[in-house]
Order: sequence, then C-alpha cells, then structure tokens
Amino acid sequence: MSQDEVRIELKNFLLDKGVKNKKVAESVGLSDNTISMFLREKRELSHRKLELIHQYVMKNT
Repeated sequence: MSQDEVRIELKNFLLDKGVKNKKVAESVGLSDNTISMFLREKRELSHRKLELIHQYVMKNT
C-alpha cells in the first residue's frame, strides 16, 4: 500500500471510530507525534510501519 492509501485509510478510521492518534501510535510502536506528522503529510513511514497501521485498522474496523 502507498503512503497516501494508508493515510486516507487511517484518517477515515480515526473519524469513523473516534479513536485517538495516541491509541494507534501505541498499538503500532510509534509516537503520537509521528502519527500526527504522517496524517498531515509532513512525514513518510517505512513500508513495515505502513503495514502495521493497515493491519491495525483492518483488525479494529
């Protein structure tokens, strides 16, 4: 999955489920700041981190 695909998926998940960035960050081993920067397109993540976020969203949808 691409950066943009995961970013959109995560934004939709956060809005739909009312989950906070911090919860996702803790679950995938990133800082809250990293997730925030990723969502604002200020940071790109490794393929492995993108996969972890995608898996987290799919598991919790």
